[in-house]
Amino acid sequence: MNEATIITFNYPTNIENINVFEIGNNKPYFNKGKEEYILKEKILPALKNLTNLNKSTPINILLSGRVLDWVNENSKKTIQNLQEFLKKPNVNLISSTHYNSSLHLLTDEEFENQIKQYNTKIKNLFDKKINTFLSFDNNINESQLKILKSYKINKCILLPNNETGKFNFKSHSNVISCSSKTSQKGKLLHINYEDLSKFDFNETIPLNKLFKKSIFKHRPKRENPFKEHVKDELITLYSLVREINQKELQQDWRLLSSNINILNEKNNYEDYISYMNILNDVCYKIKTIQLLQQGKEITKPVLTNDPTKQLKEVLVNI
Repeated sequence: MNEATIITFNYPTNIENINVFEIGNNKPYFNKGKEEYILKEKILPALKNLTNLNKSTPINILLSGRVLDWVNENSKKTIQNLQEFLKKPNVNLISSTHYNSSLHLLTDEEFENQIKQYNTKIKNLFDKKINTFLSFDNNINESQLKILKSYKINKCILLPNNETGKFNFKSHSNVISCSSKTSQKGKLLHINYEDLSKFDFNETIPLNKLFKKSIFKHRPKRENPFKEHVKDELITLYSLVREINQKELQQDWRLLSSNINILNEKNNYEDYISYMNILNDVCYKIKTIQLLQQGKEITKPVLTNDPTKQLKEVLVNI
């Protein structure tokens, strides 16, 4: 038996290294120049290679929402080529949250908002409906599966931390949960856009052949302590950002939530510190907004290991 293959066109949010002395100084959180370079010099040529493929075997593709936003704004020709390519009966689109946010961080409302945003984008650009969802968290809960079902997305694939390669997996009637990597045939293969030119599609099979009749059980999984701490902070921060109702802060939160898997890489302490400095800065912005609205004096930023807890305590007393 040959592999079912998924190709993902996605890129991580490039987070700037922010030190403690830059908190409160309005330093950008994200390296837009690096992201623009990746999109223009790497992803755009890879999309051209994709649309030039002349294969009849099954091809499964995830085009992330952020990639589609940029391509639609900067290369209408690529969108036209994709529209023609996606008409082929062997090409299957896969859905995701619009910002590829970590599912652990999302309320049901935010999860549904991102599913709706992504599916609307796909409908408007390609007039396509999608029935398969991909997550890089390797987990999903029952309420999220229910939301997917309400959008007629009845299949789900869970891949660990955006890793590429062949994976062993557990197959259920509606969920494929990948685990360890393998070198054997007959497994699920994930490649990203950078590996597209190296891959031969002559032996791929449909994804539907991997699903077997069994019940999927949600099993929450603890991550490394750095990632768990940032996750807890981001979860609490979401409600504070939503309450402040500023689009720029909401967008920052979504981009931060899309790159948290980088903290899986050998307990990356430097990235953890950058994340925490950014979270301190976001909390300081919210505090400053509230102080200004109340006509009170703006205070200096204070670095803390639990910025959202400290912010909630301060907001009660403003």
